[in-house]
Amino acid sequence: MLFTLTDHFAFGATLLNSTLSIQRFRAAVGAQGNANMVLTPTGDLGNYFRQESWNESRVEWLENAGRTLTNGLGVSDLKFGLSAARTGSFGRTIERPVEIRDAQGRLLKRIAFSGQGLFDQSDTEVSIYAQNHWMPTPGLAFDLGARLEYQAATHTQRIAPRAGIAWTPFRGGSTILRRGFGIYYDRVPLNVFAFSRSPEQIITTYGPGGVILDGPRLFRNLAESMSGKRFPLVDSNNAASNFAPYSKTWDVEVERTVARRLQLRASYLSDVSDGVITLTPRNGQGVDAYVLGARGRSIYHQAEVTAKVRWLKDQEMVFSYVRSRTRGNLNEFSRYLGDFPSPIIPRDLFSQRPEDLPNRFLTWGVFSLPWKLRVYPIVEYRTGSPYAVVDAGRNYVGVPYRDRYRYPNFFSADARISKDIPFRHKYTLRFSVSGFNLTNHFNPLDVHANLSDPLNGVFFGNYVRRFRGDFDVLF
Repeated sequence: MLFTLTDHFAFGATLLNSTLSIQRFRAAVGAQGNANMVLTPTGDLGNYFRQESWNESRVEWLENAGRTLTNGLGVSDLKFGLSAARTGSFGRTIERPVEIRDAQGRLLKRIAFSGQGLFDQSDTEVSIYAQNHWMPTPGLAFDLGARLEYQAATHTQRIAPRAGIAWTPFRGGSTILRRGFGIYYDRVPLNVFAFSRSPEQIITTYGPGGVILDGPRLFRNLAESMSGKRFPLVDSNNAASNFAPYSKTWDVEVERTVARRLQLRASYLSDVSDGVITLTPRNGQGVDAYVLGARGRSIYHQAEVTAKVRWLKDQEMVFSYVRSRTRGNLNEFSRYLGDFPSPIIPRDLFSQRPEDLPNRFLTWGVFSLPWKLRVYPIVEYRTGSPYAVVDAGRNYVGVPYRDRYRYPNFFSADARISKDIPFRHKYTLRFSVSGFNLTNHFNPLDVHANLSDPLNGVFFGNYVRRFRGDFDVLF
């Protein structure tokens, strides 16, 4: 259920926008049966190990006000706002045993779970912001702003400043230079605070002949309290789960209109995230535990060059090349606390990320054909994604997601052709046909990455050439 109420009110030169929204929904994740989940080098058997049902609600109130001021210092477009939200989630989690077996079916490890995860969490978030878009001259603009945030469940207050500049150094506006910087915080979701009440793993490791080598070993669900020196724009109490993941992002861009039909743009983006929430196994002082902490880090750098060619009205092509690299901690909490978590929690490593794509070329556009037909082509070519190699026990072999282990390079040529037919003056009927992977290029969806799998290193799965028809009514 979603209910939204919006009001616009003008007093003088100030416009006030007010929004109240209420959301409620129910969801469930389960399996097709009650058999144990069995992980083998050649594939997974049985049923998914987790069943969960929950009810969630969110009530949010937003206020935004804006006003434009003109004086001897230029034009200022001022904006202010605040938001307050109350979220709640309650439900239950049931997890059944998971078995890890080798290629011959011998039991290597068994993961059982203690207790049923009953959770009932709520949170309150409040934020205020102020922003000024100031143009001292027609060719120069500054953006200055700050945001103050408070999240009750994390016991944190956070300040997020941001700034930007856009400069047109030459007459005619053919060249534009842009530069920006900002601090951004991630909201900590409620499933982080429910982790301590989730079922806990009991792991038993087996040797040849079914002999127990280790365990049963209980791993407690714990959450760290971040103390000591922290990011200077974050203030918090020394409470469990007092996390405040943040990103420091800056970019620079130059845009140049070379000719009436050609526009070029080059940009560079850097995003460094700290305080990333991770889930890692720890052993020590007689206690085995899976610990939620905020000591993770991720780094992303991207350079992009784009060219736009326009030769007639509503006919253009855009060509884009992106060079990027990303590294970070692999055990981000969302992989293990999401809707379909993995039951295997390996050691945490700082490595290339699974989404690392060093090279990507993309082109798209629109053409007009006779009989008022329009064609929208899209062509993409990029480096294949990296993957992790594991052994029969689902442990990393070597450094995961390195360049040595990547999917084949991806290529896809898609196109859509459409025709609009006017109908009774105010309506338009749009018929279209779309084609995907028109060259039928092999773009695998998965790989046999287990060293004990006889098909280790073989890629499989692919979306073959396919077509789709659409019919829309525009009014």
